[in-house]
Amino acid sequence: TGDFQLQEVSFKRAPPYAVLSYQRQPEGAVDRSQLSFAMMRSGCERPRMSVTHRFDKFEFYTRRAASLGLEYCWFDMCCIDDSSAARIDEAACDEFTRLQSATECFVHLADVPSSRAGGQWEAEFRRSSYFRSLESLQVVLAASAVEFFSAEGHLLGNKKTLETLLHETMGVPRQALRGAEMCTFSVDERMGWAVSKTAGPNEEDQAYAMQGLLGV
Repeated sequence: TGDFQLQEVSFKRAPPYAVLSYQRQPEGAVDRSQLSFAMMRSGCERPRMSVTHRFDKFEFYTRRAASLGLEYCWFDMCCIDDSSAARIDEAACDEFTRLQSATECFVHLADVPSSRAGGQWEAEFRRSSYFRSLESLQVVLAASAVEFFSAEGHLLGNKKTLETLLHETMGVPRQALRGAEMCTFSVDERMGWAVSKTAGPNEEDQAYAMQGLLGV
């Protein structure tokens, strides 16, 4: 129907769902276009939200999920009660497991235009700020199915078709990208993948982001 609503379900009994991953705002930055938990909970009408860029992106990826037969999506921008520190901590702690359990993960690369001629988007892909984040590491290691989209929403490829590009950009072994157990690699190796990555807007996210990577 195109209608969106929040629904709380048990994480252990969650139906098939998709996850959206994207570049974060720097700490202290305000993104007035961001769709929030409060907006979803208050039941804002679609016309009011559709004027924002973020809602366009939200709507695009929910349609993509629906095309894959998925009725549920986890988008942290509107699924986490950001007024509750406990909820924020819980969501950060569960991130690796949530990605492992997802049927599909969509990655939106806001700084990678697909309109470049001659395959130049690959150079932009390598330089994307997204791949300097620990979240990107969690996504490619935990999620079994990952699709990468350009700023305009064009499909660039998936984790399998872009394996070489991801391997060269992130320094992650091909075996890890193919789903090898984390215990296959030494702690030093895994720490090495993360050494050049940042945790995100909040420094305390660092420990949570490393939990799944280190099997804690």
